[in-house]
Amino acid sequence: MRSVSSSISGSGRRLLLRRGRDCVQVFLAAVLVVALVSDAASLCRGSSSRKFKRARALREGPVVEDVRFIGVEAFDESTLLEYMAIHPSGFIEQVRFAPGLLEQDLANLTLLYNTRGYLEADLWVEDTALSAESTRITILIGVHEGESWTIKDLSLQGNSDVAEDYLRSLLMVTEGTQLLSSGLARDRRAILNHYARLSYLDAHVEQVMIRDDIARTASVSYEIVEGKRARISGIRIHGNDKTRKFVIEREFTFAAGEYFDVDKIGESQANLYRTGLFNSVWMEPARDETGMSERGLDIRLGERRSVSLDLSIGYATIDGPEVTGQLLNRNLQGRATSLKFHGHASQLQRDVGTAVGDPWFLGLPVAGEFSVDYSWSDEDAYTAEMERGAFILTKEIGPALTLRGGYEFERNIILETNDEDDGLGANYTTDLLAAVTHDTRDDVLDPERGMLAGVEFKLASSRLGGTNDFTRAEFILRGYKKVWRHRVVALAGHIGWIHPQDNATVPVNERFFAGGDGSVRGFDRNSLGPTGGEGEAIGGLGLLEFRAEARFPLFRRLRMVAILDAGQVFEEFRAIRPSDLAVGAGGGLRYHAGLWLVRLDVVAPVTEPGRTRFYFGIGQAF
Repeated sequence: MRSVSSSISGSGRRLLLRRGRDCVQVFLAAVLVVALVSDAASLCRGSSSRKFKRARALREGPVVEDVRFIGVEAFDESTLLEYMAIHPSGFIEQVRFAPGLLEQDLANLTLLYNTRGYLEADLWVEDTALSAESTRITILIGVHEGESWTIKDLSLQGNSDVAEDYLRSLLMVTEGTQLLSSGLARDRRAILNHYARLSYLDAHVEQVMIRDDIARTASVSYEIVEGKRARISGIRIHGNDKTRKFVIEREFTFAAGEYFDVDKIGESQANLYRTGLFNSVWMEPARDETGMSERGLDIRLGERRSVSLDLSIGYATIDGPEVTGQLLNRNLQGRATSLKFHGHASQLQRDVGTAVGDPWFLGLPVAGEFSVDYSWSDEDAYTAEMERGAFILTKEIGPALTLRGGYEFERNIILETNDEDDGLGANYTTDLLAAVTHDTRDDVLDPERGMLAGVEFKLASSRLGGTNDFTRAEFILRGYKKVWRHRVVALAGHIGWIHPQDNATVPVNERFFAGGDGSVRGFDRNSLGPTGGEGEAIGGLGLLEFRAEARFPLFRRLRMVAILDAGQVFEEFRAIRPSDLAVGAGGGLRYHAGLWLVRLDVVAPVTEPGRTRFYFGIGQAF
C-alpha cells in the first residue's frame, strides 16, 4: 500500500499547502472575531454615558486602576495580588474599591506572610489617589516584612513501631528550612495518615513548637502516641433496604479479620459509588470501640430509587422534532441487574429496544449486557429497517481506562436495490468487537481539560452467521486545553478504515459517511464522499476528519465559539488525500442552563460554494 505522502504530486502538495493555509487563516480570523466580540461585550456592560459612569462610581466605589506595594522583597507583587479581591482592573474586568474588602485583603496578606515564616510582618494602606473625576483610584500598600524565621531543630518522640528515618522522609519542614505553618500542618497530617495506613486508627500526634524571639528560630517536636493496630472484627451494613447484602460485599477489597487499610476502604467506597445504586456511601470504624485492637466497620448507605422514567421532547436541525423515552430499573430484585426499555422517534427515524445488564457477569468483576433494537425509517432507503442484537462485556481498569469486547448481529433491510452493486439489498452482518477507551475529561458534557482517546476494531465474517466479510477499525482522539477563564481550545480527529475480505463488497450501511452535525458542519448530512448513479451518497471505505473549536465567554452563561471542521469519505483508505478534505467554518453560541448546555452553530462551506447551515442541539458538538 502506498503512503499518503508518496502519492501526492508536486502540484497536489502546493494545492494542499494553499488550502491548508487558507483554512488556517479562516479559523484564525474567526477566533479573532469571536475574541473581539467577547471582549467588547464584556467591556460594554457598563453605562453608555460619562455622566452615568461617574454617578455609579460614586455610589458603588471608584474603579481600581492600580495597586502598588512598598517594601516587598520576599514575594513577587503578582503573587500578592493573587490573594487579593481588590486588584488592578483589566481591559475586560472592572474591579471597584471597597474599604471593608481592602481591610480583609490586608489581613489575608498578613496571614500569608505569617504562614511563610514572617511572623512580624505588618501591612497597611500607605496612600490612595483618586482621579480628577473620582472615578478611578490607585492604592499604595506599605509592607514591613521583618526577618524570616527558621527551624532550628526537629525531633520525634514515641514512634516505637515506625522508624524515625521514614517519618522524617514524610516531612516537608525540616532543620534549617523556613518556618512554614502550612507546611507544619501538612507534615502532621502526613504522619497521621501514615499511621492510619498501618491500621493505627487511634494514633495521636501533637506538634509542640518553642520559639526563640531573639534568634528568630523555632524548635519543633512531634509527640506521637501510636496506640494499637486495629483489625476489622465485623462489618455492619445499614441502609440497604432493597439491595442484597452480597451485591454490596462483592465490591469490598477487604474482609473481616484483616487489619484496617484506609486505602482499601477508600477503594471499596468508590466501587460502591460506581454501581450507581447509592446516593451516599459512608464507611468508618465503630466509634464506641475506640482504643480496642478489634473494631467493627460501620457502613451507612443511602440508596437511589431503582426505577426511573425519563421522557424528553426536543428539536434537532437535521432530525427535526424528536421524542425520546426510557424506562429503567437499575436494581432488579436487589441484585444490581438492570433492565431498560427505550424508544426514540423523529422525522428521520424511529427505534425501540431493550437491554439487560449485570455488573458481575457469571460472578466475575466484568459487566455484561445483552441488547436488542429495532429501527425503521421512511427517509433513508439504505436502512429502511434494521434489527440489531449485541452481547458486550465491559471492564473498567482504573478511573480512565475501559475495555470492551463482544459479539454483534445486524440484519438490514433496504428498500431500494441496484443489480449492479452487490452491496445493496437485504444483508446480515455478524462481527466480533474489541475496543479500548481512555477518558481523562473533567466533564463529559462540557470538558475544559483532558482528552478522550479510543480505538475500536470489528471483524465481520460469514463464519459467524452473517453474509458479509470485512475488517473495520476506527480511531478517535479529542483534546481540551483551558487557556484562561473558560477560554478553551478543543481539537478532535477521527480516522476510519475498512478492508473487505477476498474483494467482497461492503454493504452501504456498513460504510463510512460524513457531513452534517456530529461530523463536518457546513455540509448536508452524509453528503460527502463517493456517490451513486443518481448522485446519492453511497459511503466509502476510508474516513478522515479533523475538527477545531475555540470557546470564549461572552456574558454570564452565554459563550461564543469559533468553528473549523474538515473531513471527507474516500472510496478506499489508500485513496485518502488531505488536499481533498471538505472544509466548513463559522461560529456558534453556547448557553449554560443549569445541568444542560444549549448549542447553536452557524457554519458555511469554505472549499466549495454552498449555503450556510444552522445546527441546534444539546451539549457540546464534541
